Amino acid sequence: MPSKVYRSRESLGKLGESVLASWVHSVGYVLNGSLDDRAGWDGLLESPPDAAGDGEPTLGHRDAFPLRARIQVKATDKPTGRVSKVALTTWLRLAETPDPAFFLVLEMNGQDHPQAVYLVHVGEDEIRGVLEQQRQSEVAGVTALHKVNRSLAYLRGRLVEPLSGRGLLAALDAEVEAVPGDYATWKRTVVRTAGFEDGHGVATLTPPPGVHPVVQVAELEVGLRTEVPFAHADIFRQRFGLRDETPLLSIQGGTLVGPPPTAADAADVVLSVPSLAREASARAELFVSPSASVHVPDDPEGEGGRVPLRVRLRGRHVSVTFRAEDQRFDVSFEPPGADERVPLRGLHEMVSFVGTAVAAQQADAPIEIQVHTDRGGRMSSGPVHGTIQDLDPEHLPAIEALLDGLWSIAQAHRVEDQLQASLKEVLAQAQIIGVIDQLAEGSTEGAVEMRTSYPSAQAFQRADPDGFPFAYLSGLTFGEWHLISVVQFGRVVVEHVEGHSRTLRIPIDAPRILHRHTRRPSQPAPDFFEMGHVAARVAGERILFAESPHVHIIDPDGTVDPAP
Repeated sequence: MPSKVYRSRESLGKLGESVLASWVHSVGYVLNGSLDDRAGWDGLLESPPDAAGDGEPTLGHRDAFPLRARIQVKATDKPTGRVSKVALTTWLRLAETPDPAFFLVLEMNGQDHPQAVYLVHVGEDEIRGVLEQQRQSEVAGVTALHKVNRSLAYLRGRLVEPLSGRGLLAALDAEVEAVPGDYATWKRTVVRTAGFEDGHGVATLTPPPGVHPVVQVAELEVGLRTEVPFAHADIFRQRFGLRDETPLLSIQGGTLVGPPPTAADAADVVLSVPSLAREASARAELFVSPSASVHVPDDPEGEGGRVPLRVRLRGRHVSVTFRAEDQRFDVSFEPPGADERVPLRGLHEMVSFVGTAVAAQQADAPIEIQVHTDRGGRMSSGPVHGTIQDLDPEHLPAIEALLDGLWSIAQAHRVEDQLQASLKEVLAQAQIIGVIDQLAEGSTEGAVEMRTSYPSAQAFQRADPDGFPFAYLSGLTFGEWHLISVVQFGRVVVEHVEGHSRTLRIPIDAPRILHRHTRRPSQPAPDFFEMGHVAARVAGERILFAESPHVHIIDPDGTVDPAP
């Protein structure tokens, strides 16, 4: 009577371990078997001692041996594609070791040798799944994790080909080389951070009487406040969205301080008064309250749904806030100090906004606020009587005109996004700004007088009895920036001679700017005569070039009289 074949689970396991051992020995590697397989692995695969110094390690630790990996063997006679019962503790040990860890599944199909072999890397997806199941067990109060099973779907692993030690090494290399950077560092990072994407804990706050806490949190998220008070707080540990039943910490009274808000987008904010044909625009960062929203009914265009409780658009000195609960837009201003030098763009935007808002209030005219984000989003208030905060209309018309002029000058010098200025500097140079801006527009007329020390009337008349186009060097200074213009007025006539001094009456006839020069910080001062030479070439004739009280005749060819 022939003997009966018995293929128990234990005997299949030993058969699988023997296959692994024979493959490892066939390529000269070392396999240190686990005497107690409750350790979570059957074999520790390492390079042989004579492999030391072969080069940078490709697997595991950067020690003397290039390869080190832990392998758990599973053999089956039923090729279902899944091993249904693998203890969660086995998974955890393979997930938490910094060494590369694998399941080696052998489909025996009743034969003495494997018919197919799959290598399953315990990679990021498996690690996250194992740690999440561990967390679920903890929250459910399950402590005997060795009695908790997790199935192994092995068909998604790598098919070992050929069925030999060389095929196994090739599969190991392919799996681990796909990991970015140092393997042990990568794996420790995955284990340490998995499940904490939304933070390590959650707090429940009991608010004091006053403003609704949801509103306070929304304002904290968009930067309208820096802290939120609470009467009591319980802090719970949380991982994979599952929190403990018992608080880790309880606090009686305090304040919640949030991190600086992060802009969700950038946008153009336009404030307009249609009835007055006035408009102002500003660049701003867009902040929304991600954890607080309200339902907004459909508008005539069929748009509605949930919207953030607070939307804030923060420019350099202009802030627009949308309050979803009452569909209100608030506009506020944060003006700099009189001596504070700030980017010209922000200063110009602020004053333009203030001017438009003041005009709307004085005329009792509705305003409209439109927002266009860089990613294609849009908001509109429609015509409303908005709340404009922190307005100071004193001296506004003069400041607004000056900043409009300075903005045009800065654009002509192509420094509108680099120049910084203070309100005090702008007011101190109001006359020069006004003249240069009017010259650029061609709207200046009249005449100016200048005392000069030109050497003699005879030299002047010998040069040209009809006079010369008069060009004057004028400049604006903001910190270390100098915006210099060579301005042509009209032809000069000697009105009065007194010793070696005289008064020149300079008619303003078709004025224009012959040359602009931008002196940037740390640059040397420009040469006076070189700028005069450039201006004469632009004028196409001799010019009388002045920087009070000195005047010189400069030819387009560079000749200077009197010579410097």
